[in-house]
Amino acid sequence: MPIVKKKLVPIPDRRSETTIIKNIIAALKRYSNKYGSLYVGISVDPKKRLAQHNKAILSGSGNVIADLPWPQCNIIFETTSDDKVRKIERALIDWVLKDQGVSKKFWNDRAGGGGRPPKPGKAAFVYVLLDPLPTRWDTD
Repeated sequence: MPIVKKKLVPIPDRRSETTIIKNIIAALKRYSNKYGSLYVGISVDPKKRLAQHNKAILSGSGNVIADLPWPQCNIIFETTSDDKVRKIERALIDWVLKDQGVSKKFWNDRAGGGGRPPKPGKAAFVYVLLDPLPTRWDTD
């Protein structure tokens, strides 16, 4: 059964997007040393989003099929700003795509941002999907 954990990255200055991104990248590097496969995303409901990822994988309804569903989702950042969460996601995925040391473990191939924005005053989350094993993906 997949699990969702809230493991927010400690960020000393939450006003500075540069500081936020730097601290999240440091956490993602630590995750990439421990896990075989990772995926970064944003959502207003990470538990539902994890189920959607795994449903697409299990049913074959998506265009990507994996050997196993994602067993874990860690929420690593929370904000009520739609603009901020999307900028952070874009910066993280840009980093993933450029950093050859981690890019082979991450399954992001583009920044998303197509999801619905949070309702006023409600939270939006940056999450990372984690699999202890390197997941073999077949793309069609």
